[in-house]
Parts: sequence; C-alpha cells; structure tokens
Amino acid sequence: MNEQPVVITGRTGVPGRADWLRIELSNGEALEVPLASWLDRGLRLGQAVTPDLLQALAEDAAEAKAYQQALAYLQRRDRTAQEVRRFLQRKNVPAPVAASVLQRLQAAGWVDDARFVLRFWEMHREQMSRQEMRWRLRQRGAASSLIDTVLAGNAPGAADGETRGSDVENSERSAALRLAEKYWRTHASLPWLRRRERLSAWLYRRGFPAAVVQDAVRAVAVPEAGEECGPKP
Repeated sequence: MNEQPVVITGRTGVPGRADWLRIELSNGEALEVPLASWLDRGLRLGQAVTPDLLQALAEDAAEAKAYQQALAYLQRRDRTAQEVRRFLQRKNVPAPVAASVLQRLQAAGWVDDARFVLRFWEMHREQMSRQEMRWRLRQRGAASSLIDTVLAGNAPGAADGETRGSDVENSERSAALRLAEKYWRTHASLPWLRRRERLSAWLYRRGFPAAVVQDAVRAVAVPEAGEECGPKP
C-alpha cells in the first residue's frame, strides 16, 4: 500500500509575529516558518512536502529566529562580529546558522568592526590610554590590525593621516591630564610627595606612556605654600 504524501492543507498567521506563518500539514502536524520562506520557496496550498523540504523549512525558521535574536542584541549598542558570535553560541545556535546570520548582519550594516573601533575611540579617547583602549577592544573581539590602524590615526575616512595621528596623541594626553586632575583632587589628604608618586604609578598602570605621565604629573602636582616637596619629576 502506497503511503499518502504529506501536503500543505492550510496556513494562518502567527499571533504577535506578523512576518511568520503557521503551516498545517495533512498528517496533523504544523510548523511555523518565516513569511519570506513561503514566498521565496513558492509554497502553496496542496503542495507536497518532502522530507528535504521539511528540513529546509526548519533551517529557515532556525536562521530567522537567530537573526531576530541578534537584532535585539544589537539594539542595545554596537557590537563586534566576535561579540555576536559569542551571543549566538550562548543561545545554542548551530555554527553554520550563526555564520549565515552574521554574514547577513554585516551585509546589512548592522555589524561593522571598523566602525565599532572608530566609534569606541571617539567615545573614550579622553577617558583612557591607547594601551587600555587596545586591551578593551581586544576583549570585545576586534582584530589587532584594525585596532592598530585606528589608534595610529589611520582610520578609514581620515583625510589627513598626520593630522589624525596628532589628534590621537593629543587625545591621550588630554585623557591623562583629565584623570590626573581628578586623582589629585580626590587624594588631597596625602602628603604632596606621596601623592605625586602614587599619581605617577596609577597613570602608568592605566597604560599611559612615560612622557605623557610626566607631563600630566607636572601639570597637576603643583605644591601649595607650606607643602613639602622633593625634586620635580
């Protein structure tokens, strides 16, 4: 006796998901698929559903779900490609599906590591050293070569590399001075010499170059009348 083929017997919308359809099958089963799958695959009522087609529809649904999860993740802030990969991995998305989702996100401009690194520098350039910035960006999965390009002042779109490079250096000096001023105010109870030494050590730990540290310390460590001070740095 020949087994009857499974065919599509009905379709309805999915409540709360305007871009999804619920497909009813003649064997009593049902599956939810993206509306795009119905259209792109030319599905219709009465169409036979083969095991291969069922598998393809399941993969379409898995990718569409992962894509929506990734979009929601990206709504909070910009992310690197590696951050998106890690997120999808935590959601137990299969590696091939995650790769396809990431490729779509990059093609649509949702994920752009070059843009991410440049924006990160623009937002934090007067808050941290280049060394600390490099470490934080590597933690987020940005490529070292891309980070080095931006922190050297050679980011894409820079009209004058020399000017941009000077801007990066000046921003780092401004960051050191800003942090030094705050540290100097909040540690006012310390003796002048100890406060100066601790400030220098603290700036070094934050990753600032020696020359930048020395300039920042000179600028803020001005002894007041009556304060004991050693040789200037």
